[in-house]
Amino acid sequence: MMNKIVLFVGVLQVLACSPRVVTDITKGAVVSDTPVPITIFQLEDKAPEGAIKLGTVRIDDGGFTTRCKYKHVIAIAIEEARKAGGDALKITSYTKPYVQMQGLSIVYYNCHEIDATILKLPDATN
Repeated sequence: MMNKIVLFVGVLQVLACSPRVVTDITKGAVVSDTPVPITIFQLEDKAPEGAIKLGTVRIDDGGFTTRCKYKHVIAIAIEEARKAGGDALKITSYTKPYVQMQGLSIVYYNCHEIDATILKLPDATN
């Protein structure tokens, strides 16, 4: 019984530490056997003409998330782009950590959150 409780608490800690990842792939692409570099287009950047939208990815606070610095969130998005066969991400929204008043309580959201479009760039579609 004690082993099951320890296992349950361990699984809960691992899941609670990671941000929530929601991926919606609308178009498939060939996934490379070797990791391809992923180009990141920031909010102010435009994606190149002819880029094919493969889907979207959202990474946000899963509740008790602790591992959600910007570089960690971007690394997760890059991995999702690779899984979809993409070679670029276009960041479409970005939220920095913030503090919010909720009634008499102060709530601190410590996660960087992003929405991004997964793209296949035109020069890489051949």
